[in-house]
Amino acid sequence: MINRTLTKFLPLVFVIAGIFVIVFSIHGLHQQGEFSPAKGVIQDIQEHIEADSEGGNVSTYEVTVSYTIDGKSYTSVMGDFENGYEVGKEIDILYDPQDPNVIVSKGKGPYYYFIAAGIFLILFAGFTFLRGLNR
Repeated sequence: MINRTLTKFLPLVFVIAGIFVIVFSIHGLHQQGEFSPAKGVIQDIQEHIEADSEGGNVSTYEVTVSYTIDGKSYTSVMGDFENGYEVGKEIDILYDPQDPNVIVSKGKGPYYYFIAAGIFLILFAGFTFLRGLNR
């Protein structure tokens, strides 16, 4: 009984999750398309270590970047982190023209990975659903 219920509803959960991930990623790509490029210099990198649910540790980073837009200097914290970042390094950033304090690192790679993951979830849901029909 439980197995049959899972076979019917689990694919729906995967489809919803896949659609959510794809929509979120496309929104992120679109948002970055509206941002403007600039050069920034890393001023500070803070690592925050937190325990995960499996008893391990997960690191998150806050990267403080200084940059100049139209002659005005800004310093903002960016949640993006890449290997090779170090204090004093010049990096390419994107800033929101409506609010230059909002910045992200230049690069669209993660969004494409998330889109691929969303497609995988939807395909997996289809496979699971079809397999459940054959039982």
